Amino acid sequence: GIDLLLDAAYPDAAVDSEVRKYDPMCFPGTREQYIHDITSWATEADNSTLPIYWMRGPAGVGKSAIAQTCAEGLKKSGHLGAAFFFSINGRSDPRRFFPTLAYQLSTLFPDLRDIVNDRVYRDKTLVRKKMSSQVTSLIVEPLQKLERQGKGIGRQIIFIDGLDECQGNDAQTEIIELIAASIHNKTMPFRWAIFSRPEPHIKSTFDKGSIAPFCQRVLLPVSREADGEIETYLKGGFTNILLRRDLLFLSDSWPTKEDIQILVEASAGLFAYPAAVLRFVDCRSLLEFKETLQAVLDMIASHTTHSPKLMAPFAKLDALYMLLMERIPGDVLPSVQVLLVYMFLDEYDTGDTWNVAVFCNTLGLSETGFKGICHQLSAVLEYRDTPLEFDLKGIDVTRFFYDQDISSRLHMRLTKQSREIYGLIHLHHKSFYDFLINPTRSSTFCVRNPAILEKYFNHLIERHHHFAQGLDICNSDSKFILHAIVICNNPAL
Repeated sequence: GIDLLLDAAYPDAAVDSEVRKYDPMCFPGTREQYIHDITSWATEADNSTLPIYWMRGPAGVGKSAIAQTCAEGLKKSGHLGAAFFFSINGRSDPRRFFPTLAYQLSTLFPDLRDIVNDRVYRDKTLVRKKMSSQVTSLIVEPLQKLERQGKGIGRQIIFIDGLDECQGNDAQTEIIELIAASIHNKTMPFRWAIFSRPEPHIKSTFDKGSIAPFCQRVLLPVSREADGEIETYLKGGFTNILLRRDLLFLSDSWPTKEDIQILVEASAGLFAYPAAVLRFVDCRSLLEFKETLQAVLDMIASHTTHSPKLMAPFAKLDALYMLLMERIPGDVLPSVQVLLVYMFLDEYDTGDTWNVAVFCNTLGLSETGFKGICHQLSAVLEYRDTPLEFDLKGIDVTRFFYDQDISSRLHMRLTKQSREIYGLIHLHHKSFYDFLINPTRSSTFCVRNPAILEKYFNHLIERHHHFAQGLDICNSDSKFILHAIVICNNPAL
């Protein structure tokens, strides 16, 4: 039963997942008051403490870094029950939310694990039911059974980051409503820390009379009060860049104090901006880091000169993304654009197909070509090698795989492993996705630009002809065909 629960969960959504080890954390000396406030709320023994802590704020202000830092600290102190970090990188399916929490809780409490294991073993459909049934069957009722046995787990803290990246507005509001109902009915002994953008449907749900009394709200704004922390973050980041090159002796002269202040000013309170700058400078070249930073500074000067009063925070971040795209060599840019369209053409098609095997096979990219693209996009996109050893227990390796009587669960697991064996792709920040799908922000680089869509369509047709020449394509990847159909029917073409 517990294996079925694991299959229905997102192991990578946990706070200490290997896949998430490079996700942002607060740099030492930054965001200290927010970290202190959340930690105090989570560990306060007073029963009058509001059980929901909602931190809201626009993209790029550092919500996920605060959530990660606090969750790691609470895990070390033994207060964290479970955590779910939503992401458009493949952790967006709401049907996996409560199974994930149930699995993490079951690993902490053996008695709870026994109950959940037995329940799923007896009814294997529990993990596929609607969310309200999942939370009742996988969490509420097992906890109630433990209470009757005198083995309650006590108060636990649950962290939910990026709720706005959960697939579907209705699912996002339902999660909030189910949490509030459990508090009202006193069915789960949890405090819930929720981090999200202040989307209208999320805000209106927290505003409901049945939910608002349980919720402590904290706004993480775009604020120039964060300038000092951003300066500390930038100085530490540039020091690390020099350390990795064994050039720390340059730290007194590069970057200059004036350079740091220009970057702080351009950040305008958005932590996503200096984070992207540091990755851009660090990853472009081992030796040309000075030239890369100078290009960023020149871009800032140019935009500030032309529109010093009209530059909103996201306009400056967009300008940085434009610089990143403009510096991609012309012979590489078409392949980069084809890859980005494949990733972002559909609103929610940003999940479990983000792996190297699928990209390369579908788009006809060589390993060298693919890694070259990743290098060009390293400021916003990260390639993670995930070496795996196949668990072939129950498989006769001397026989054709599809001729064997293999359970659907084993088939799904092996398929997932085979797709991930060549690595995964991780988007550093959702703001780059927002930039690419909005033509007013990304201009000719927009993935929905007719010229780019035509380029993508022609590439798919070339791939189709390649397969048609020597392969039976009657069982071709349905996504490949679907994308071609979408482009064919695009009136813009």
